[in-house]
Amino acid sequence: DFTDAMAEKSFKLAMKYLLKAYENGENMEAREKMHNASCLAGIAFNSAGLGITHSLAHAIGGKLHIPHGKINAIILPYVIEFNANINRDLYVKDYSESSKRYQELAVSIKLNGNTPIIAVNNLVKHIFQLQKKLLIPSTLRELKVDIHLLETLKDEIFSAIEKDICTKTNPRNITKEDFEILLKKIIG
Repeated sequence: DFTDAMAEKSFKLAMKYLLKAYENGENMEAREKMHNASCLAGIAFNSAGLGITHSLAHAIGGKLHIPHGKINAIILPYVIEFNANINRDLYVKDYSESSKRYQELAVSIKLNGNTPIIAVNNLVKHIFQLQKKLLIPSTLRELKVDIHLLETLKDEIFSAIEKDICTKTNPRNITKEDFEILLKKIIG
């Protein structure tokens, strides 16, 4: 409950103030709120851990020398889809706990979230739109990384992900096949 509260408040602050701080570095309120969001997120993940967004970012970013924040931003929407694990059947009633949490986050920033499927799709779409506004690529191909090099390092990267402590706190286990699918999306 405590880490959820910190993470949720951090998310709401970031969604409200990140673009404002980016567009106007002189906006002291936006910068203060982003500082607070960062601090709250740190308190939350210090207790609860992170997940495979960071595991992937550590491994891929480390091997390809991509700044950690940038690679996290690229990976995030794909991991949200993975963790939500939503069957594309609009009539499914058995949603994962993660998809319900993403639904709560989407609704908290006033995105349509009538069902977990709609909420997750809208949250992912919102993140992609924010990436564009912040001039963050949405794929590694768009970032112009060496895809051939990445392909040759896939086994090493997956091994690093398996060993990364952040993987242990992800809400959904990742298999080699899951990694292959995620990596294709991340590459673009």
